[in-house]
Amino acid sequence: MSKPEEPSPHNATRALRRQMYQLLVTGDNLVVVEYDRVEDDYTEVEEIRVRRQRNLNPALVEVYGNQEKNPEFIEFRKQHILSILVGDEDAVRQFEDSCSNISEELKLLLACGVYWIRNTAPGDTAISALAFTVSLIYLKSKDGGDRHRPLMHGMRSSYQDISMDYIQISSQWLLCIEEAIEFNRLLDYPLVQPPMGKCFNGTFFEACMAGVDRGTQVAVIMQEIEGGRLYSDIMRVLSLA
Repeated sequence: MSKPEEPSPHNATRALRRQMYQLLVTGDNLVVVEYDRVEDDYTEVEEIRVRRQRNLNPALVEVYGNQEKNPEFIEFRKQHILSILVGDEDAVRQFEDSCSNISEELKLLLACGVYWIRNTAPGDTAISALAFTVSLIYLKSKDGGDRHRPLMHGMRSSYQDISMDYIQISSQWLLCIEEAIEFNRLLDYPLVQPPMGKCFNGTFFEACMAGVDRGTQVAVIMQEIEGGRLYSDIMRVLSLA
């Protein structure tokens, strides 16, 4: 879902799809025509010409071949996806330094978070809500959910009438992470797949945005998620955007 008067959320992920098209091209030249929503209609929005680079690194070609377990190739693919999501070599180095206290399971989510912030400028409320969302979902995946289930249920049920602004932002985020996960899959998972689960959905993220925006439950949330330590670590990473 998205606001009809706003650009399609798919606009935020076009750069990721260009990268995937390049990996999937089998000839020298390919034209990809994308269709998307423009106001209330679906129409052709862009013709993307993709030319496979003849000097494409072997680590990115035929990923599922015999070389897939080559440690050097795996590391190259990891650096490649991080460079697309986070930025140049210095930006990737800063990102990895900032993630020193963060589980490997969260790095793809957070790299995608940096990409999402740079491409959509969602605002401080959404960024803070994303840090809460990722923190709670990660901790829920580790303790079986019993400890955090009441809090997460309370967050969802507190806000029955979510604004379309929140829905637009969450649609952009969910599309970004969907494309990033697919990109990671095409590269044969150089980054650990995140613990998404059924709980990572737009409804919960939108409820977190409402909670942050209205200043309710924030203190309770901070207390619940390890005294805010994981939240603080995640916010430090997202600040790189």
